[in-house]
This record gives sequence, structure tokens and C-alpha cells, in this order.
Amino acid sequence: MQTSSSQDKHFGFLMTPRRGGRASAGVGTFSFMDLRAQLRNLDDSLGDFKATDRAPDQLIALFNVLLGEAKKVQGENPVVAAIAEVEPHGLGESINAGGLKALTGQLLTAIPRSAPTVI
Repeated sequence: MQTSSSQDKHFGFLMTPRRGGRASAGVGTFSFMDLRAQLRNLDDSLGDFKATDRAPDQLIALFNVLLGEAKKVQGENPVVAAIAEVEPHGLGESINAGGLKALTGQLLTAIPRSAPTVI
């Protein structure tokens, strides 16, 4: 099993849904800004790894949660629709940190900075 000192880091992600059960802009449990902030945080954390390092299963799980939120708000976007959940390493062949960082960047680009205006 390949390990790296950067893979032993502890990641303290804040997955904080809006209180009161309602998210601003009608986005699942996150506002558009919250979702973008979480994706940026994941992208920054993945930057601590070499591109060829195995992506930690915890970060894969976090990516899958954020992907689910992105599909709720931008599921009609062809880029978002084309991205599938990533399998953790324990379930077979998976993804390296560079690949997960690339997918995270694509999601970040597809999520608008604010809620679309409804007229």
C-alpha cells in the first residue's frame, strides 16, 4: 500500500447545513456560496497532495456529498451531469488526488456564484 506523509494529515472540514432546515436560494442544505466555499476548501486540501497520491477515502466521500449537492442545483449542466460518484479505494480501482482535484475544479466552475434571478 502506497502512503505519503501528506496522506496522514487530519482534515477538519466543516459540513454545516443551514440551521432551521432551509438553505438560502433553495439549494439542498447549502447556499450557492456555501457550496462553492466547500468545493474551494476541498480543492485547496487536495493541493496538499502530489497528483499521483491516492486520494483519501474521507476526501472521496466529501467529494461525493458535494457532487450530490451540485446535482441538485445544476443537474441540467452537462458538465455536472457527466460527473459520477467516485468509488472509495476499498471497493476497487479508484482515483488519485490529481484526478479528484480536477473533478472538484470542474464542479466549482459549474456552480454559479449566486442564485439565478427568477423573473
